[in-house]
Amino acid sequence: MDALLFESIERFLAGCSTPAVVREVERGQGAAALWSEVEASGFAELLVDEAAGGAGLGLPEAFALWLACGRHALPVPLAQTAWVRAVLPLAGLDAPRGPLTLAAQ
Repeated sequence: MDALLFESIERFLAGCSTPAVVREVERGQGAAALWSEVEASGFAELLVDEAAGGAGLGLPEAFALWLACGRHALPVPLAQTAWVRAVLPLAGLDAPRGPLTLAAQ
C-alpha cells in the first residue's frame, strides 16, 4: 500500500468525516455538502484510467481508500463510487457524477 496515498486519504477523511458530521448525516440532515467535498477531492477517480482523467491505480494500491472509509465511518459511498466509476467504462457506459453504487436487479 502506498504510504503517501494512505496518509493523504486519512488526512482528508479525518477533516471531513468527523464524528459530528457522521452523526448529522445519520440523523438525516443530508450529505450533500459532505459529498461535494468528497467529489472535489478526486479520490473517487483513483481506479479510473489515467487517459480518462483518473489516477489509474489497481485494487491493491487503492485498498487504502476502503480501509480509510471504514475507519472514519464515512457516511457516503466513496469507495463504491470509485469502483463503479472504474468498471462502467469497461462496459461501454459513461460514469455519471455523484455518488454511485451497484445493486442486483
